[in-house]
Parts: sequence; structure tokens; C-alpha cells
Amino acid sequence: MSAPQIRGLAATIRSSTQRIADSAGKLAKAIEAEASGFEQDAADVTSQLTDMRSARADLRAALGLGGNGAPPLDDAAPTQPPASVPASSDPSPTASGGSGVTMERSPIGFVPRVTTT
Repeated sequence: MSAPQIRGLAATIRSSTQRIADSAGKLAKAIEAEASGFEQDAADVTSQLTDMRSARADLRAALGLGGNGAPPLDDAAPTQPPASVPASSDPSPTASGGSGVTMERSPIGFVPRVTTT
């Protein structure tokens, strides 16, 4: 092969390589944009899920389905006994005339206990 032929072949290879590199760069940018869009979509779905969970908790609380009657764990306020219940930890008959039910302090607040006599 002569030198002009070799230079021509080298120029052809360089231009083909440059086109391939340009094309690969454009594809890489498109893939990066799609991946970024996917990450944003996933963040949006996570936000929607958080909102749905919050709305469900609000609905359950409004319907009285939210718990077991105990105060919320994040409630820093101390539990106050009901007005007609003695505040001692010893079970004692209620003021309702010896119904056999007493209120007893427990870790979750005041709970009714059936007493047997």
C-alpha cells in the first residue's frame, strides 16, 4: 500500500470512529436523562405512598379504628385517669355502686378490670 492510500484509510477510520463516539455520547446523555427521570418518578411514587398512608391513618383515627385505646407512643403528655376513677394503682370498686369493674393503672394507661368477690 502506498502512503496516500494509508492516509486515506486512516482518515476514513478516524471519521468513522468520531461518528461512533459522537453517537455513543448522545446515547449516554439520553440514558442519563431517562435514569434521572426514573429516579424522579420513584421519588414521586414514594411521596404519594406517604400521603396515602397518612390519609389512611387519619381516616382510621376518625373512625376509631386506629389503635387499642392506649395513648399514642409519641404523646409526651402523661395519661390522666378518667374523672370517676381513683388515681391509685390498687384496684378499687368504681363509684357506680359496686359493678365489679375497677380501673387499674397499667403501662398503657388506665384499663378496666373485672373483680370477683
